[in-house]
Amino acid sequence: MILSVVCHAQKTNKIINAKEVKRIETVLSSDDMRGRAINTTGIEKAADFISNEFKKTGLQKFEGLNEYSQSFYMLKPKQQSLTAISDGANVSEKNILVVTTKKNFNISFVL
Repeated sequence: MILSVVCHAQKTNKIINAKEVKRIETVLSSDDMRGRAINTTGIEKAADFISNEFKKTGLQKFEGLNEYSQSFYMLKPKQQSLTAISDGANVSEKNILVVTTKKNFNISFVL
């Protein structure tokens, strides 16, 4: 039995324009965007720019949305206490990293 497979990739120069990519990167990385940190005017400017780019290309919005942006909630946990002991000695808080969704988190290692 003989099997032959032929694959054709898209030519990127027909969908990606280096000049256009540079224009977009220049705008988004400009000082005017002020780093685009969360809850800043810079990120709002960047979001508006991206929305306008989507609109220019004719990108469809998600069903039920009147704009391209979507709202979301961001939570910032507050550390109340953190302790760790390794080989019988206390470990500095700056040397501990915990990522969890739990309200309280306890872990013990026995070696």
